[in-house]
Amino acid sequence: MGLFDFLKKDKKENKEDDQSNNKINEDSNSKERYDVNDLLESDKLSVKQKQQIMYKEFAENSENRNERLTAVNEIMDVNMLKDIAINFKDRYSRLLAVAKIQDEDILNDIAKNSKYSETRAAAYQHLGKNDKAAEEILINNNNNKQFIKEGLKNIEDEDILTNIAIKSIDKKTRNLAFNKIENKDNIKKVAFNSDDEHLRSLAIKKADITDENEFEELFNKENSIDTKLYLLEKINNEEFLLKVASEDKSEKIRQRVISEIKDNDALIKLGLKTNHSDVKIKVMEKTENPDYIKKLALNDKDNFVKDKAIKLLDDVDTLEKIALNDENPIIRKNASLKINNENILKKIILNDNDISVIKAVLENPNLKDEKVLSEIAIESDFPEIRKTCINKINNENYLKEVAINTEYEDTGKFAVNKIEDEKLLTEVIAKTKNQNIGILAINKINTESILEVILNNSQYEEVRIKALSKINNKKLIEKIAKNDKNINVRGAAIDRVQNPKLLRDIANSDPNEFIRDKAKRRL
Repeated sequence: MGLFDFLKKDKKENKEDDQSNNKINEDSNSKERYDVNDLLESDKLSVKQKQQIMYKEFAENSENRNERLTAVNEIMDVNMLKDIAINFKDRYSRLLAVAKIQDEDILNDIAKNSKYSETRAAAYQHLGKNDKAAEEILINNNNNKQFIKEGLKNIEDEDILTNIAIKSIDKKTRNLAFNKIENKDNIKKVAFNSDDEHLRSLAIKKADITDENEFEELFNKENSIDTKLYLLEKINNEEFLLKVASEDKSEKIRQRVISEIKDNDALIKLGLKTNHSDVKIKVMEKTENPDYIKKLALNDKDNFVKDKAIKLLDDVDTLEKIALNDENPIIRKNASLKINNENILKKIILNDNDISVIKAVLENPNLKDEKVLSEIAIESDFPEIRKTCINKINNENYLKEVAINTEYEDTGKFAVNKIEDEKLLTEVIAKTKNQNIGILAINKINTESILEVILNNSQYEEVRIKALSKINNKKLIEKIAKNDKNINVRGAAIDRVQNPKLLRDIANSDPNEFIRDKAKRRL
């Protein structure tokens, strides 16, 4: 006995089938609306109706394909067949169900609503709509290249070709279909609806679009930068362009749009609102508006924008404010490099605490006044900066000022080393507050008359002793040895006295024991 023998039709039940047909149509299409066991036990259904229900259950649930197909083949209820064609997972069951249906309305329903493309194609083919059947296959199949070529060859309906060009999963199919389209409205449909970037671009250029609103709509939907650039050539609406410049993700697009906008006030307003650094910079470059540039230079959070603004800025007060107060050392440095006023440059050097900034400012070619350099050398807290300034100074009067007024011994000595004028060296000795600077200066003086003045007037003991060691005036040496108020200077002078009588007088009568001993040792 065959698997379905117990479900064979009972001819006596044919009349009951006709009377209960509507009941099956309502209850056999959705599992959620009926329980199979309840239906099979129902007294309201004929044996034939129950057979149809059982066949559908086997068609849906049997694990054996042959059993499923045999069950579908036994089903005569068109609504059951429609449900199989639209919803069943088994491909062969769906196609067999379609082949058994003759009702055109139901076939059209399947063609429109089946979840599966091959089922929709089979329904269209059964209806004699071969173009629509081919459309379904060409949209959803990319395996049979020969069929693609032959299928498209026979389609003349441009609406179908348009649908294929937009929806097909196969790139070649989309292109072949598009190439057969001549109607401009259909080409426009491709332009607006295709997800294929290349095809969309071709359609936009081929569609003969003239309405600027449509260009704007296409631009808003487009992702391709090249296509967007093409569309921008067709758009003149500055309000739209300003929105693009503010919101578009592509820097290339934003830059292109700004170059096309002519309203400088609108551009400045855009530049103040946008978060895109490239937009701010492009607006600066295009408008050259000093107030806008000044605002960005002072207040923008992006240092790259600030730096670009500084390069376009000519206002000295603003540059000074930035150079003195900006948090970023690179910004301060770049601002200072645009400043010509040497007093401002001096202020920057003396106020900044970043050595890299100070060194850069010091190299500003506008900073060349040696008086200003000497003031920096005196006041700077950085030894390297003080030394650099002294190296730049050639005027010995300014070097003298550094040597006299600096608080730093190394700086004073460095300045003294560059001074050759003995009168200036004498002034350093007279005015410096650092004895070691004076000693270095006295070492450079060889003129006896100057040495004598220093010996007689210097406040520093070691300086006087050094001067004393360099002079040959015997009378002056003897005078110092006999009468000078400084014991150590007298001692140094006694070491140079050659007069024995004077030495004896000092040794015998000087009230200071140290001096007497000094003189005695010389006898």
